[in-house]
Amino acid sequence: MLFAVVGAIWMVGAAALTAEKVDWPLVLQKAEEPGLRRVVGEDQWYFLPADLRHLATSFKAVPAVSGGQDPVSVVVEFHKGLEAHGIHLILLPVPEKPLIRADRLVAGLKAGDASPTKVLEQATGRFVSRLRAAGVDVFDPSRLFREWLTEGGDPVYCRSDTHYTPRTCERLAKALVEKSSLKPVGQVDGKKFKLEERSLTIEGDLADKGEVEKLTMHTVKSATDARVFSPDETSPVLLMGDSHCLVFHSGSDMHAEGAGLFDHLTARLGRPPALIAVRGSGSTSARVALYRKAKRSPEFLKSKKVIIWCFAAREFTQSAGWKKVPLP
Repeated sequence: MLFAVVGAIWMVGAAALTAEKVDWPLVLQKAEEPGLRRVVGEDQWYFLPADLRHLATSFKAVPAVSGGQDPVSVVVEFHKGLEAHGIHLILLPVPEKPLIRADRLVAGLKAGDASPTKVLEQATGRFVSRLRAAGVDVFDPSRLFREWLTEGGDPVYCRSDTHYTPRTCERLAKALVEKSSLKPVGQVDGKKFKLEERSLTIEGDLADKGEVEKLTMHTVKSATDARVFSPDETSPVLLMGDSHCLVFHSGSDMHAEGAGLFDHLTARLGRPPALIAVRGSGSTSARVALYRKAKRSPEFLKSKKVIIWCFAAREFTQSAGWKKVPLP
């Protein structure tokens, strides 16, 4: 195996590894380099070091949780608090990019093949199994992401960015409505919504300055005035979490408007959900934002029936701190 350092960037040249035998501890330990901004894989695919550090916890009997309490106890308490308000929680941990796109991290792996990365699933799986045992509704799209990858036509994750693609936002919204307890809350038809396909050029958050990536997306617009949709605070559905709720929705450094998870949920639900999303860690900050919102406007929480809590799966071990936050 060849590792080359370019500034604060590790490049993984794994031509000596095969799908049958990958020395994952050796691959993942390179994310421990101090000050590392990204890990460079095959064909200039970029990976967030925190994702690799999280996956490396698969090889620890008891993974260390950064700066706070056990995530499971925090989530379960939040789940029970919402239940007391008559609100159903759907937990949506976004799978790790290097887990799903391991074929772009290590040479010789096949896109969508889960067998070489089976050993890495414990990193998030140990938390998911405990949460489900405690009654939390966890929607893990890992299997779906791999299926979509094998279908071709879309890379599922951006090559140069930490987030999933616009097409994955669209498919994930559809899957949530079809395969979870989430149901439409409004009229779903072409009279209210239309999809506009367009090309998009982004400069990913892991890319070098001036380095661009081209994607395609479907923008969700009103069929009557061609505007993108804004959050509806009175909706019975709330989407909350980290930047996975904002990418391709809020514009600016989130790349585009009208084509994110929020927007495609709008079309699938028949009505825009409410939205509380933060840049950075979605483990505690999003719940603090919910508490403040509900404290200011008691009717906000009373109107909710379902909350989708979406955050990067790496948060289970790489968060700055899991803290218990009360509900008003």
